[in-house]
Amino acid sequence: MGKFRSIWKTKLGLKLIGCLVLSFGISVAFYLVADNVGEYYISHYLDTPGHEKKKTDKLMIRFQKFVSDNKLTIYDTDLIYDWIDKQKNIDIYCSGETEVIEKMYQQQEAYEGSIVSGTLFDYGLNSYKIVFADATVYCYPICYDNAHYYKIKFGVVLALTLICFLSWFLMFIRRRIFYISQLANDMKILESGNLKFQISLPGNDELAYLAKSIDEMRLSVIQKMENESKAIQANHELITAMSHDLRTPLTKQIGYLDIVEYGKYNGEKQLKDYIHRARNNAYQIKEISDCLFRYFLAFDMQKGEQEPEVLKGEDSINQILTEQIYYLDSQGYQVKTELFSQGYQIYINAQVLYRIFDNMFSNIKKYAEKQNPVHVDCELKDGFAIVAIKNTIRRHQKKVESTKIGHKITEKLLEEAGGSLIIEKTHVHYLVKIMIPIYEMRAGY
Repeated sequence: MGKFRSIWKTKLGLKLIGCLVLSFGISVAFYLVADNVGEYYISHYLDTPGHEKKKTDKLMIRFQKFVSDNKLTIYDTDLIYDWIDKQKNIDIYCSGETEVIEKMYQQQEAYEGSIVSGTLFDYGLNSYKIVFADATVYCYPICYDNAHYYKIKFGVVLALTLICFLSWFLMFIRRRIFYISQLANDMKILESGNLKFQISLPGNDELAYLAKSIDEMRLSVIQKMENESKAIQANHELITAMSHDLRTPLTKQIGYLDIVEYGKYNGEKQLKDYIHRARNNAYQIKEISDCLFRYFLAFDMQKGEQEPEVLKGEDSINQILTEQIYYLDSQGYQVKTELFSQGYQIYINAQVLYRIFDNMFSNIKKYAEKQNPVHVDCELKDGFAIVAIKNTIRRHQKKVESTKIGHKITEKLLEEAGGSLIIEKTHVHYLVKIMIPIYEMRAGY
């Protein structure tokens, strides 16, 4: 019962109720009009003295023929009443010559045992003189068709009213039925693999919402397929680039090792130089392979391993920045900082947050010029906690990470957290802005 009631709370259910009520109202009006028309037709064309006279004329001609053919007398009551009973909605009464009231009882005794009623007089009924074998009497046929006509009228009007109700109801809901059929056909098109086919239905009821939801699901599937295609393409390009970056130092290292192996060097000093170069190339290969592993780890790590949590933004980020800055100071870098002072919360996994800043500060160690200061500025703006890291690009540096794997990892991690990574580069300076969405500002600041 609860489910039945809930149907009428929907827009589609309300429209259905409206169609039922409107169809019922029209049908009631049609019934009243049709009933009056039928009543008029019966009273003016069927239940009239003239129509009854025509019918009784035909009946009494057949009755006279029946009496004459069978040479009946007025005492053959069984045959006469049997013939009358076979007629539909008609009775026949008979009387003798019209007598005065004073002789009524004498006349009744005279016709005792016959079909003639001595007390029946002509009160305006259609009378017919019927000749029997032994007497001539007056017959008065009485029709009962009027009740039969009204029964037929009621049945016809009721049937037409039901047809009217169904016709109007179907006419009102035909658009909904058409929409359901259209939605079913659209789904078949989608099932065939044509995801470019747009599904839309006019209106604001549940059918329209269903069509909109299906179309949004279609767009979501298209977007997911496009993203997967882009990811596959990006991975393919990355692998191609990484294979090139790995092949170059690997080829050099094989060359250096071949020189050492076959003794193609001049003296101990040149030998140490080749070993030193081979060692540097080995570290370069290790660094590139480590970056590659970190990249795929960022894309394939399980959801449970990076479940977001609510963190105190100023405490967490300031602590990470302090550790990174301390390390840069120990390596001879000059760092100017402006940490967060306002309290706020962020919604991100703590390990992910650490990896984001570790990737960005690792670039400073590789590419920043030590003679010029590194600027680390923090601010809260437009709903984001922004950490801007700016350094001077080191001159004559070796190309180590041409594929920008660290940036791709950071972009991916920030994107998962609802943030973004902005990079601005000139021929002298390199600026990175890490933008993390603020979950909630903390009171008391």
